[in-house]
Amino acid sequence: MWESQKVKKELGQGWVFDGNALAWSAANHDKEFRIDVDLNEEEGRTGNSDANKKRVVVRKTKAVNFAALRAWLDKKASFIIPVMEAINFLDHLMRETPNKNLIAIKRNFFNPNEQRYDLGGGIHAAKGAYASIRPVLQPNGQPGLSVNLDVANTTFWMNAPLTQVVALGLGARDPAQLATMLSGDRGIASLKPYRIQITTNHMGSERRFKIGGFSQNARAYKFDLTNKAGVKKNVSLEQYFKEVYNITLRYPTLPVVITTKTFKTPEGKTVYVALPFELCTVKKDQRYGLKLDERQTAKMISFAVTLPPQRWQATENGKKMLNWENDVYLKNYGLVMDAQPTKVKAKVLPNPKVQFASDAANPGVTGRWDLRGKRFLEPNKAPLKSWGVLVAPGRGATSQQQAEAFVQMFIKIYSGHGGQIVERQPTIMQGSADIAQSMEALWTAAGNKANMRPQILFIIVPSKDAALYNRIKKNGECRFGVVTQVISASKLERLNPQYCSNVAMKVNAKLGGATASAQGIKGAGSWFKVPTMVIGADVSHGGAGMMTLSVAAMTTSMDQKAVKYIAGVGTNGVRIEMITTQNINNIIGMNLKGWKALVGKGSLPQHIIYFRDGVSEGQYAQVLSQEVADMRALLKTMDPKNSTKFTVVVATKRHHIRFFPDGKGQGDNNGNPFPGTIVDTGVTHPFEYDFYLCSHVALEGTARPVHYHVILDEADMEVENLQNMIYEHCYQYVRSTTPVSLHPAVYYAHLATNRGIAHIGAVPVSDTKSQNQVAAADVAPLLEMKEDPRKTMWYV
Repeated sequence: MWESQKVKKELGQGWVFDGNALAWSAANHDKEFRIDVDLNEEEGRTGNSDANKKRVVVRKTKAVNFAALRAWLDKKASFIIPVMEAINFLDHLMRETPNKNLIAIKRNFFNPNEQRYDLGGGIHAAKGAYASIRPVLQPNGQPGLSVNLDVANTTFWMNAPLTQVVALGLGARDPAQLATMLSGDRGIASLKPYRIQITTNHMGSERRFKIGGFSQNARAYKFDLTNKAGVKKNVSLEQYFKEVYNITLRYPTLPVVITTKTFKTPEGKTVYVALPFELCTVKKDQRYGLKLDERQTAKMISFAVTLPPQRWQATENGKKMLNWENDVYLKNYGLVMDAQPTKVKAKVLPNPKVQFASDAANPGVTGRWDLRGKRFLEPNKAPLKSWGVLVAPGRGATSQQQAEAFVQMFIKIYSGHGGQIVERQPTIMQGSADIAQSMEALWTAAGNKANMRPQILFIIVPSKDAALYNRIKKNGECRFGVVTQVISASKLERLNPQYCSNVAMKVNAKLGGATASAQGIKGAGSWFKVPTMVIGADVSHGGAGMMTLSVAAMTTSMDQKAVKYIAGVGTNGVRIEMITTQNINNIIGMNLKGWKALVGKGSLPQHIIYFRDGVSEGQYAQVLSQEVADMRALLKTMDPKNSTKFTVVVATKRHHIRFFPDGKGQGDNNGNPFPGTIVDTGVTHPFEYDFYLCSHVALEGTARPVHYHVILDEADMEVENLQNMIYEHCYQYVRSTTPVSLHPAVYYAHLATNRGIAHIGAVPVSDTKSQNQVAAADVAPLLEMKEDPRKTMWYV
């Protein structure tokens, strides 16, 4: 409607529109505009449908108050609504021309003529630019505004006939085979509407529709048709297109596409427009918003991951594409972009040593160390007496001989790292197609042999299979109450000692041990002046367009050095981000009892550092008013006089800030910042307490720093202490010989949410019509974990 000729003529030039309900003009319009538009007339269509006659009303509401923005940046006023409105306008102004000339997806822009990368399955990948305006603390120490410019990557549907796109997605060689695959109710049910847009040309010009669903084939799909003589007859869709449009369908047994567009029959009945499958074409430049399969994901990662020089060049290409210098809207409103990149000062924190049982490794700025000759800081407390190995069947499955060789290699390596193993001839069984039945047989045999409950089960799988993996975890953790270690058969062919060491780290953690701790400049664990618990939290949601359960996970440190973490998981509704009171009470309540006994010596923690992942800036207040408030209430139920102090830190990886070291020797060989690089000016919030930390070495691509935003600090931790503590703890991740990019408490919570998905029983919410949030109370809980796994790091 906004782009209609009549509206443009009435309003004149220079307007900025947000695509929804807000518009801005440089001129002051006191009068109200009421503009009637006939879309049939606008688009040259015949017909007199009232549904295509609209009225556009434009009325002045307020003026943008830049004085309020200036006052806020000068620290003379608080962040009030007029400040937000001014920034919002500038953001939309910057996007107005790209919205018209490029493919715009929120703040991401793509050149429609740019060559795309084929991911397979009818999906293409494209590279573009991300741009937004944000307030920052400038390098000169003064608050100001900056443009965050970055590379954007996304996926598009292939612009091709619908038959070709669906055939590629389902692996059909041609439309004839596709028709066979999609025959019957089951075949039709395998197609998801996806609400994608399609075009047709059977009426002589391009018409656009949106897919709403699918029905029986064009030969079987019948309806009543009244001809010009007034005679009514029942025809198939195939006959209709032959008689009305003289089109003979080549594949009439393909399903019928049911669109979302309706029309009224002569009898006054409202029906949906139905189209033959083979006459539909997937609309150009249409974003693919669904989850990629494993093969497509691997290709997408390969496409998106680029080293710093290539990413820098892609950013420069994006800047040229946005073409700020020649933007008529920016000139009209007097907004000038400084196209030079922001130069910020950074500091590199000293790396800690990695302390093992008897010696330490000093990785320096390499971000890597070796496990050879190292004994774990804390081996398994209970010697490994009862365990077994199951070989799952399938193409590429491990032989009995290979399984036995792996067991002996693992025993040698784990023992060398200090692991305590009593049973050196564990039960090795060949499994059946029924993994649950096979695991039960192994559980029984291993338990009977040792005359005690199995402590761990190894499952060797023939290939990567998410469904099989989840069944293994569900049976182990929720049915038998035992930790499991899944091994890929392809990894056993060469019996690599390094691989066995990696497995040993995971096994040791699952059996109650710890790999190493960080020994920093103040000594390991000395950042905590009082008994302190570290908590990490994350909530995972289903992929785009999916109505799957949200799973919440919370991890808590269980030693003085915050090396070992236990975790709990629970359903959190559908697309609910704030962790429910019930989950906090169930997970943290149980973990606090363990912490009191093991660490607090009967007392609750005096200080809790709460790391929260995955929340937007608009949800910070909710984290404090809901999640932290629930934890305070829980502590009060355990001790009415409790006065635990909270430090709350939001850790975010999904942002568009990247750092490119300026000058030789200022970064690693790939051009990334050294581990320990901290930036707390130039790109941070002008007034709030936040910083960016690169704690890891990016082996591939450009390093993504983590944005840590401290939203509450009742303990008044020194800034340097908090930063050093976060950095050093990244060296304590139990299954790695490199520092990780994110504080382990949050990293572990993320792992636990993914593993919690395996604990879903019957799926209570289907992928159907509504995308509204569904409360946790409306969905079934996860299957309950047995107690034994919960005492260790079962999720790693």
